[in-house]
Parts: sequence; C-alpha cells; structure tokens
Amino acid sequence: MCAICGYDESQPRASMFLRHGVILDGKYRVGRVLGRPGGFGITYLAWDIPLQQRVAIKEYLPRALANRDTDTLTVSVHTADERATFEAGREQFLREARIVAGLDHPNIVRVRGYFNANGTAYLVMDYYEGISVGDYLATVSPTMEPALAVGIIEPVLEGLAYVHQHGVVHRDIKPHNLYLAAAGKPILLDFGAARRAVGDVAHSLSVVLSEGYAPLEQYQRRAEQGPQTDVYGMAATLLRMITGQAPPMALDRLNDDALDGPGWAALPPALQAVLRRALAVDAADRHPTAEALLSDLRAWRATVAPPGPAPAAAASPSAPRPGPATPPPQPQPAAHARHASTRGRALRPGPWMLGLVTVILLLGWAARSQFPASAPGDPALSDTRAAEAADEADEANTARTAPAPTSGPTPASARAGAGASSAPIRSELSRSALIDLPMIRIPAQNLSLGGADGLAATPVRLNAYDISAHEVTVEAFAQFVADQQYDNPNWDRYPCDGVLQGDWSSSAVATTQRVPVVCVNVEDARAFAAWRSAVSGDHHRLPTEAEWEAAARAGRRSAYWWGDTLDTGRANCAGCPPFTSRAANVGRYPANPLGLYDTAGNVREWTCSAAADDRVRHACSDADLATLKLRFVVRGGSWHQPASAMRSSARDQLEPLRRDHHTGFRLVRQALQP
Repeated sequence: MCAICGYDESQPRASMFLRHGVILDGKYRVGRVLGRPGGFGITYLAWDIPLQQRVAIKEYLPRALANRDTDTLTVSVHTADERATFEAGREQFLREARIVAGLDHPNIVRVRGYFNANGTAYLVMDYYEGISVGDYLATVSPTMEPALAVGIIEPVLEGLAYVHQHGVVHRDIKPHNLYLAAAGKPILLDFGAARRAVGDVAHSLSVVLSEGYAPLEQYQRRAEQGPQTDVYGMAATLLRMITGQAPPMALDRLNDDALDGPGWAALPPALQAVLRRALAVDAADRHPTAEALLSDLRAWRATVAPPGPAPAAAASPSAPRPGPATPPPQPQPAAHARHASTRGRALRPGPWMLGLVTVILLLGWAARSQFPASAPGDPALSDTRAAEAADEADEANTARTAPAPTSGPTPASARAGAGASSAPIRSELSRSALIDLPMIRIPAQNLSLGGADGLAATPVRLNAYDISAHEVTVEAFAQFVADQQYDNPNWDRYPCDGVLQGDWSSSAVATTQRVPVVCVNVEDARAFAAWRSAVSGDHHRLPTEAEWEAAARAGRRSAYWWGDTLDTGRANCAGCPPFTSRAANVGRYPANPLGLYDTAGNVREWTCSAAADDRVRHACSDADLATLKLRFVVRGGSWHQPASAMRSSARDQLEPLRRDHHTGFRLVRQALQP
C-alpha cells in the first residue's frame, strides 16, 4: 500500500492509466487515479519530489480519439485522420493551464504548472482532500437547506468575480466542478472550457456546455458570452443543490419557460426572485456580474435564520465580529478570540462551513477517525489537568542555559520587511514583560547547503546569528495581538486551510499556550518581528532559507540532524508515533546538537527567502507580498506531512499570504550580513 497516495499495488491497474510510480517531467511520481476518469482526461494523485508534497496531475487523454501504447506511457491517436482534432484538443487543454496559472484566489483551483510528455499534455494542480458538490448530492444527500447552499456559493462567487476581473469566463459551472475541500473552503475547478474575454464579452466561441447548467448563448456559436454566462451556471448549480433538480435545458425554455420545476415552490419567495433573474433565458435580463448576484444572495441570507445547530457560524456578512463564547478551559491562549478590527471589518465565516462539517463527518475525513483522540503522552489535550501537566513537563524539558543575547542595531521603529508599516510601533509593554523566546547562537561558518531533495549544492558564508530555540508559540503571538490589537485584512481573503471555523486562536489548533502558532502568513510573522524588535530593542526577523538550514543541520550532512534513517521518537510527523493529529507543545521532542527544537516536524516554518530557483537562498525578499506568483520558502516539515518532508534539505513553497494549520515560524536576531 502506497503510504502517500493510498494505492494498493497488489490490485490490477487498467492499461489506460499510467503505471503507479512512473516519474513525469523528472519530478512527479504518479500515484492512484482520482475520481472517475472522464472522456477527455485522467487525473492522478502524485508526489512532487523536490517540494515533498502531494499534487493533482491531469492528463489529456480523450478516449474517443486516442489510447495508450503497450509501453503504458505514450499516447497515440487512433487514426491519422483524428490527429488534427487531437492536437486542437491538446491546445485547448494547455490553454486552460495558461489561463488558470495567472489566477490567484483561495476559492479558485491553483495551477502549479503544465508540460508536454508521452505524446500528450499534463496539468499540475494543488491537491485537495474532499468531495465535489455533484458527488455529495449523489451519495450523501440529494438536497441542502437553502441558507446552507447559498453559504457555499457565496465564496465561490467571490472567486468568480475575481476571475471575471481578469477577463476570463469559466463557461462550465456545474455541481461536479464545485469542490468542497476538507481544508475548509469550496473551490471552483476545471477551466477547460474557459476563454479570455474580448472587452466585456467573448465572441465566436465554440459550443461548450453541460445541459441544464448552460444558458442559451452557449448553444449559439456567434452569441456573446461573458460574466452573465457564468451567473446562469452558478444559479443553476444553486437550484440543483436546494431542490435536487437542475433547470430544464435552455433550448426547452424558449417557447415555454418551465423553470418552476420540482422543488421550486418550496423555495423562499425572495430567493425565488433572485434565482429567476439569474436564470433568465435572455442574458440581458440576468445579473450582469457575479458581484451583483452575490449581493442579492447576501441580502436574502441576512434575512433568514442560519441552518443547523450552530447559529454563530451563519453570522450575517454585515454583523460585527463576534467575541469569544463560553470561556475555554485553561490554559488557553491569552487572546483566544480573534480581536475585533479597529477598522470595523465584518466576520464572514458563512454557513457553508456547517455543510462541510457534515461532509467531513460522513466521509470519515476527520483525523479522529484515523488516530486516537488523545494519543499517549500527547500534551495537546483538551483536558485542563493534562494540559497543565504537559506545560510543566515542557518547562522542565526546556530549562537550560541559553547563550547570552546579542543586541542588534535596530531602532524602535523596526520594520518587519516589505509591506510592513513604517510608522513607529507604540507599546505599553516593557522588555521584561515579553513572553520568553530563548535564542541559540549559531557561529560564523562556511558551509555547503542543499545538495539533495531537488536543491543544488550551494556554498554559503554565514556570519554569526541568533535563532529562537523553538517556534513562536500561541502564547507569544497572543501577547502581540492583544498589545497591538492586530488584525490582518488579508485573513478574510485567505482563510486558514484545515480550520473549519476560527483562526490562529481557534481551539482546534491553539490547544495550549505552548503549541506553535499556526494560521499565520509572512505578513503576520513580519509584523510580530517588528513589534518584538520595537519592544526589546533588538532586531528580529524571519530567518533566511540558508540560516534556517544551517541551524537545522547542526553541522551534519545527513538526511535528518540525527542521521539518515527516520527516528520516530525525535519528531512529530504523519508517520511518527504516537500519531497525533495536531502540533505538540514546543520542546516536547529532543533538541538537535545546537539546542534547537522541532527543526524536523511539528510545524513547518516560514523563511524570509523567496523561492527563485533550486539554490538555497541567503537573502530576504523585499518584494510586495501580493505579487503574482511570488512564493516563499517553507522548511522543516510538520505533523501533517510524511517523514520525507522533514529532511534538512526538503523545501516547500507557499504564497506569502496563504495560511494553513501546520505552518508557523521562528525568529532570527541580528541584521543580515553581506
């Protein structure tokens, strides 16, 4: 059984599929087939060898035109007469990649790359655990409550509005192209029918449609198609989610508009009015944009009670951000609830989260179904006494003499980096009041980094620097948030992957004050570093990739700091007993020879280096964090990843504003050296 993709290698594999373990483009190891292969392609779960993470790879293989040769790799067309059709389809397939590769939104599938091989083409995408809305309706429940369905559609409409702003029309919105990711968000998939618009509309487009979800203009080659085309597909999908029935085929509605099919009468009258407009046969009568439909749906949902047993999850988008409910058991983060913004922004969790919870529970995705609720010795327990005992043990474990701190040349108005405010930071805290963040001195050295896991051997000269012995904890980050009333406006755009409700302070991840803070991005880490610099008088920042690897290796060239084979007692990873489903308290596992904890496993860590090539970088990026395609290096692996991700040379890359439940950070003290 493949530990990464779950493929049972003892089972026969159809000849139309690539063999398990085949390497594509020199870096992607093919795993099991995902879902049901369509008539035009096959999607595989694969392993990105350099980045040490799972991806989805879509292979162009239209079975009506081509098949795989007996070598099980090369794709060949059936006859020479079908070559032109096959090539045209492959170009359209690659066009999807080029279009979507230019888009960056949390509710739009992210394309990592594309390439030609084996006589066909491949598209590399992020892999998401979860289920499509189409499969959910077919296998779990045929309908959803109206408010629940609307709550799922809302964030997708936000993504669709973003797509339209970039001149792209999707043209194939339907339940099977809407995905409920177990990371906690709905995602719009499959831009295979997408086209760039000319001005506000796309002209002379080929006929691409799904009956019931395609508007009239998609049956006409010369008709104008634009945002209103996708409005129809989204509204038809919403109608299917609520009533169990898609609208009649658009051509059948020309003479006798039989929109009022089964289930229509059960719709709330106000919602009927919104859908009737969005599903108008004449495009001129529909909502002109995704934003217009979104506005009407939000206005309707604000008037109805939230579905399910958790009304707080369905707060109106215009409602103030709620504070904490019943105080959680101690010890908990000092600022357990996300602080209200001084700008008065609203919380928009959306009731779709409730539906996703249902999906996850029914599918058994939740980690509780795979691992013990509280593994032996795991300090991240909900029980108060156990958490207190774990904290006491952690304090005893981490008690040691830290190297004397070295002051850096940073003024009180220190900046965290590009994108941070240049205004002086004001705080009532004294240096002595700061939560302790012990530092380890790393001596000056010449060394070679990388040389494995897809990274080139890179000679680097490092001057002496100090690095925190462990990751920044929830307790330390909560002190910063409380002192500065910190609230990042990008958190709404990039909800934390893996957390269904809440944020960095959610009880789902902040199980004690001593666990590493997660659900933070590069902006948050820079802001924390600038604040700590201002209060302490020292200079703090994220480590460069080279500084991080040098500290993690502790002078050794082995795969892990302790050797070349996995020692499961030294780290918290997906294959390391006692099989936890969350981060452990800092200092629980042994330190490396330099005294650093959790440089392998627990949570992976941000660096300040942008990933430019395969060389280990010793520089901080000053680029705008919102720059399209900019990615920052993440190191160390986590409890959520396999042991291979913990290797000292293993590198992940993430967009700097993205957040997830297994990525945190530690700090370096002292300025960069030339």
